Amino acid sequence: MVITPRLRRLLLSDGVKEKRLHLIPPGVNPSFFEGPFEDPFSGVGKPRVLFVGRLAPQKGVRALVAAAALIGHPSAQVLLVGDGPERRALEREARRVGAGDRVRFLGFFSHDRVPATMVHADLLVLPSLYEELGTVLLEAMYAGLPIVASKTGGIPDVVEDGVSGLLVEPGDPETLARAIDRVLADRGLASRLSEEARKRGKDYDWEVLAERVLRVYEDVTSGRSTPLDSKHDGPISARPRR
Repeated sequence: MVITPRLRRLLLSDGVKEKRLHLIPPGVNPSFFEGPFEDPFSGVGKPRVLFVGRLAPQKGVRALVAAAALIGHPSAQVLLVGDGPERRALEREARRVGAGDRVRFLGFFSHDRVPATMVHADLLVLPSLYEELGTVLLEAMYAGLPIVASKTGGIPDVVEDGVSGLLVEPGDPETLARAIDRVLADRGLASRLSEEARKRGKDYDWEVLAERVLRVYEDVTSGRSTPLDSKHDGPISARPRR
């Protein structure tokens, strides 16, 4: 099983037979998003630009910290939810670029607390240098959060630029800051991105995807081997066929 059309295309080009490939992305647990949720950032102003993930080089958080100093919205707050080996260096970098008062290092949140962070944010940023398909991206879409993400790995298979989010080149703080400002300044754009993200996020309901995984195992054990979505190379759709 592969989680993105990109991986499927790579394996096909490497000689793997199509009948052996099943495209099934990660899923979102809908029960996690059954609110209401108390604001976990009650003392933090708005708008809130949210990052959720490990503070490690792959995640590209250094570009987001640099972008924080370039964001034009005067009251924007950049909230980093997560921990990791780069935290100390990123704290120093935030002070160095003059964004120490804007970037907030909030530490690790357990998974069941993540939906509350999304519900009370204005924008999710996924600035990864490489990312095949992070669950946080799917959860943000399910929550209807506008997204700015790197154009890398399997992300463009999920986020359609200008429709369900904005895509930027990884590692470019200036471009990242401009995209963040676009969403914060244009409420109409933010609303459209939110609506489309929420619509597409429903494709990743884990209850639906679990049924598809079960069907793969049933096909394999019964000797059948017709891949699900074997012809699908565009944005992933997890909706069952009718």
